[in-house]
Amino acid sequence: MARKHETYTLEVEAGFSTEYYPSHIEEGHGFHELGNYTTLEVDNIILKLANGREIDITDQLNEETKDAIFKEIADDL
Repeated sequence: MARKHETYTLEVEAGFSTEYYPSHIEEGHGFHELGNYTTLEVDNIILKLANGREIDITDQLNEETKDAIFKEIADDL
């Protein structure tokens, strides 16, 4: 008996937010330039199936995988 084999098309969607902190000077034991950086926060990672279903896989990912996704997003910003 042959097993049925199906192929699905998936999209991966990463929800994230960024916040820019502009450069500014603060005093504390001298003057220090702070800021001039952007933070990145990954909210969720979702698999989008061809049939319209979405599966949030964020909690199933290990830290190494989350870090790789984070790095990929950060490199593209």
